[in-house]
Amino acid sequence: GGADAAADAAGGAGALDPATGDADRPTAVVLVDQDDWVTGIAASVLAGRPIGAPILLTDGDELPAVTEDVLQRLNPKGSDLSRDAQVIRVGPDTARPDDFKTALIEGNSPFERAAAIDRFFSAARARPSNDVVLYSAESAEFAMPVAAWAARSGDAVLPVRRDAIPAPILRALGEHERPNVFVVGPERVISKKVLDQLR
Repeated sequence: GGADAAADAAGGAGALDPATGDADRPTAVVLVDQDDWVTGIAASVLAGRPIGAPILLTDGDELPAVTEDVLQRLNPKGSDLSRDAQVIRVGPDTARPDDFKTALIEGNSPFERAAAIDRFFSAARARPSNDVVLYSAESAEFAMPVAAWAARSGDAVLPVRRDAIPAPILRALGEHERPNVFVVGPERVISKKVLDQLR
């Protein structure tokens, strides 16, 4: 029950990774802008195996005090799956904390960032996932359950518009070599036009 989204994320990260010693410190932490929920959902796959990085929120290029406090306490060890980075920043405008080795997942739109996250995670796993979940980039309430799916399963999660699959997402789907695709939400959220485009 934090005062804002950044505090809630910090509380969740602290609960899952108590960091009482080396054994329960995470290898890396993911930073996502708190106003970019579409990218935050795509990044949730990084919380699962093999990376296991908790997600913390920034306020654009600023690091909220609660995020900085938890990041210092977690003191990530560095993930060999991300070139020993301790912090994985998602998006070029996300805060860059001092005193930590960082990796950057780039992209100028949530769709480009989601596709870049998918490539990053596929490289960490040494293969793309067999299953892909598509979620709405326009309806947060129908998209949110996908974050839990991704963190638990390691399946790629990619955002789409109501009536179209954006070009970066189409390219990402192509890298999965005819995966099983799950579309989350009713037709008023993701229409048959998307299904037709998938076929």
